[in-house]
Amino acid sequence: MRKLFFYTLLCNSLYLISCDQTTRLEHDKEATASTSDLHKALPDQQLKEEHDAVGLKVHDSLKAYAEKLKQEELTIDPDHNFTVLMAAHHEGALQLSKELEAHAKDDRLREIIKTVVATKDSESAQLRAFASEHIPVKGDTTSTKSFMKPVNRMGQAVPANANESADIQLAKLLLHHHQTGLELIEVELKLGRNPQVREMAQQIKTEQVKGIDLIESWLR
Repeated sequence: MRKLFFYTLLCNSLYLISCDQTTRLEHDKEATASTSDLHKALPDQQLKEEHDAVGLKVHDSLKAYAEKLKQEELTIDPDHNFTVLMAAHHEGALQLSKELEAHAKDDRLREIIKTVVATKDSESAQLRAFASEHIPVKGDTTSTKSFMKPVNRMGQAVPANANESADIQLAKLLLHHHQTGLELIEVELKLGRNPQVREMAQQIKTEQVKGIDLIESWLR
């Protein structure tokens, strides 16, 4: 009888210990999951500070380049307007690329930055040369207004995500700049009349699209 009593007591004790361990494991699992979810929900503070500092600085530069474009002397001749605006846009891209390279950490992104501005210097010189020699022809203010739309959009804020790295934000700013350049080209191809300028615009468009594809492929 005594043996049966001790055997029953032992079984009950083992059962209680087992239940206690199971409860603790479940509690620990829930706590771990809760901590993990909380970590995912909160952006890394260092990442956010880096993102804000670099992104804001480069975006301020982008706005400054847009203001410089607005200071270009425009006429009612769409070909003249395109050459001076696109030249200034290229010059802004070259300056912007220096800032982006200085801040970018990803090697591949730095290579893309170099690649997408490789032809900008020579193209800008060609555009400036045409503008200096070309006598503006009569046109209308419609073309001037059309060119100013991408110029104004260039200085607008680029949507940012606090959870993104500074490199992603830099790539998005470069993409934004390239897209506004493509919009300038589309206006020239629609309204321009000079065959030489239209040919330049088409060549620049080819390079611009390649650059956009490179940036978008990196972002994916």
